Amino acid sequence: MQSTSEIINIIMQSDSADILNSDIVQGVSFEEYIEKLMKEHNVTKVQLLDGICVERSYGYQILNGRRMPTRIILLRIAIFLHLDLKATQKLLSVGKKEALYPKNRFDAILIFAIGHDYDLSMTEELLVSMGEKPLFAE
Repeated sequence: MQSTSEIINIIMQSDSADILNSDIVQGVSFEEYIEKLMKEHNVTKVQLLDGICVERSYGYQILNGRRMPTRIILLRIAIFLHLDLKATQKLLSVGKKEALYPKNRFDAILIFAIGHDYDLSMTEELLVSMGEKPLFAE
């Protein structure tokens, strides 16, 4: 996988706008990225869906790319898989959702939880204790 600066250089040095339709610029799809994460963390689809408390038929639609997950679902996945902040931000980006923003209190709490490797239960308790909407309120 190429870095952002390498991709920028490729785009800038290209003589043709065709580069904008290439795999280099298009990036990875959500389905590809979530599959990669599950392999890296040795988690099956069933384990992931059960772990984030998503109904299986809806979950399979998300994992197969037929439906896009909500931001909350992506955050549940990130915390369930114990992703670091960089990987969480990438998951949100690939899922076409807003990155975590530290000036937003809810997001700041999640940044803290991710940075301290909280699991879903601990994150949920922290959100509730801070008066924020829990991740499982949907």
